[in-house]
Amino acid sequence: MPAAYAQKNFYRVARKAASAPRQYVVPSPAKQLARRYGMPPRSGKFVIKPPKSRTPLQSPAATRRAVPPVLGKHQTVFSYESTELASSLLQHVGHPLKALRIMWQNQADRYYRSLFPFLAAAYSKQQFPNFSPHMREFLYKAGTFQDKDLESKILQRLMFLSANKEHFHQILSPNTPESGMRLYYLNDIVHLTPQNFSPSNLVLSFERKLSPKQPNTAIRHINLTTKFHPVENFTYPVYQYAGPWGFLPDLYNFMVNGPGPQKKLMIWFDKESRSLAIYNEDRSVWLRITPHEYENANNIHLHLNEKRTVHLTSISGRPVTENVVLNLSVPLGLGKRQDVPATGQEGFLYKQLVLNPLKYFRGKDYVTIQERLIF
Repeated sequence: MPAAYAQKNFYRVARKAASAPRQYVVPSPAKQLARRYGMPPRSGKFVIKPPKSRTPLQSPAATRRAVPPVLGKHQTVFSYESTELASSLLQHVGHPLKALRIMWQNQADRYYRSLFPFLAAAYSKQQFPNFSPHMREFLYKAGTFQDKDLESKILQRLMFLSANKEHFHQILSPNTPESGMRLYYLNDIVHLTPQNFSPSNLVLSFERKLSPKQPNTAIRHINLTTKFHPVENFTYPVYQYAGPWGFLPDLYNFMVNGPGPQKKLMIWFDKESRSLAIYNEDRSVWLRITPHEYENANNIHLHLNEKRTVHLTSISGRPVTENVVLNLSVPLGLGKRQDVPATGQEGFLYKQLVLNPLKYFRGKDYVTIQERLIF
């Protein structure tokens, strides 16, 4: 009964706070959470360590980036508890900016002090169920600054994109399934600061899959029938490519830069996440090869992305200029090759799709390579 009473009381006070015109006050959830997980209070400090399987916002890259020292050693981000608190707060307040103000007014409590990534994620997942690791990284990094202006700008941008998602969907990519709409941050998350954040770089992404069922799906020069010529007298289709491993650098280069004279490439290699990001010169087209693309031999694929700037009208009738990302999932047939081992597939495919192409590109005068985080 104590846990049930605490939960009921939390909801009652949250609803009352939401209706107040100026003052937002919600009681600390620390004792409620401690009771819920059967942990008695110890000198006013609570250490809650939920099972690893219950950390929906945490990702490997986020885990390896420590919370900045200014937060203090007792002001840790608690993934499961913070996710539950943020979801409850948003549900019972009913408006993300009101929930944000409640969070700010209760930041003396450590559960609220690091709550922003979880609050923004809870709202994002309401509007865009396909919530990516990329967005987890963006929101986590944004939350480390404890900057109210940045947090407000991000939530307002999320609200704008949520309000216009169906409208933009019908105008820009009506054949994209609703599950293919995502959020994407265009700039470098690693170097994100409150000063360099621009709301226009938080954009909608439309993902479609290259398939005979959708023969008109394309990004620039890549479509269902596209072929490339890695060397003289050899021609291979891009869709379901199952040719030699050694031609993968040529495939990557062709997908990013297209046919014609050799153009420059920029490559980011993230050793820790076992990933590559390959960009054209102006970073308007790029490939990402991460474990997601090669961890399953039966589902090897590449994601080709293109940034476009479009001029359109919002649902309010106001002319806007928006950046959008078109994301084309291109299935490969490499998993059907006879030399793919039955065991240790991910390590084998990491070598073939990431390490060997990286080795090929090193030393090429048209390629710039940086070893760095790509998320």
